[in-house]
Amino acid sequence: MFVLVYLFLPCTFSENTTEASCHDSYSPGTHEIKITMGSSSRSFNLYVPHGRAHVNSPAAFLFHGYGATPSKIDKKASFIDNAQDLHWYAVLPFGSGLIKGWNGAGCCPGVFSDDVTFTRAIVDWLNIQTCVDNNKIYATGFSNGGFMTHRLACEASDVFAGFSPHSGLMGKDYSTGCVPANPVPIVSFHGTADGVVPYFGNGNYLSFWDTMTQWAIHNDCGDAENAVDVLITDTTHCMRYNGCAGGVPVEFCEITGLAHDWSGNDPGRPADVDATPYIFQFFQQVSLWTDQRLANGVVKKPQPGNLAAGVVRKPTLNM
Repeated sequence: MFVLVYLFLPCTFSENTTEASCHDSYSPGTHEIKITMGSSSRSFNLYVPHGRAHVNSPAAFLFHGYGATPSKIDKKASFIDNAQDLHWYAVLPFGSGLIKGWNGAGCCPGVFSDDVTFTRAIVDWLNIQTCVDNNKIYATGFSNGGFMTHRLACEASDVFAGFSPHSGLMGKDYSTGCVPANPVPIVSFHGTADGVVPYFGNGNYLSFWDTMTQWAIHNDCGDAENAVDVLITDTTHCMRYNGCAGGVPVEFCEITGLAHDWSGNDPGRPADVDATPYIFQFFQQVSLWTDQRLANGVVKKPQPGNLAAGVVRKPTLNM
């Protein structure tokens, strides 16, 4: 484990670093990086994959839960192992506050830091210090980290190309101001038996269905008939909306009987979707979608279309 203190200076990037000028400053393995923004110092773990070709490579962020750490969530999710399989960078930031966490989209108490700015600072740092493909940077997170992922989807779709909240929802008050700059590719996971972040929501945040309805509305996905089954097991039901704005994929997986845990983490529940490889597969699909949009020069913001009334009917699930 290596520690480096880096003084952050804001930079603007209009295009990827070319392969000829690309320089990776770090050897393969995990490095703890500190960046300083004004008077505050924040940290993140950067994993540089072994055997990576000297070309621009995607990066995936993973945000830990409330009171957890990057190493704890990686132990549950095997995130770095999956990133290594694809030769992607993995970025696992550290939260802040007395109980380490994120100022997410409606959760959690005692965290007041500007985590969107912190995350953008990490992306700028990656552009300087690594061979990241800045058109293919993705975010996922668990619990409070899932709330943070929703917030990034609302406020940083110009930086991140795809999102995957796990066991995290969207605050009721926050959801009304969520206006992404771009179409938002997203896949979300939630257990029906979650007692920490209840599947049906509470007084502070939306239910899983209503949270995903928000994304269907933002992405102009049309009525529920546009949602098709993509994975069904004894415990898992994943559905995807087709025909969303710009062809953006919007998908959601509910896991019957799963408590507040990362899906696929419990060997006693073999029918649960193994969320981590599923997420990386989704991000790979988004990479192809991004390539097509770049090739066509398409930049299309989602429009309300036939969802102007703000209503998306919910598909009936097999419970």
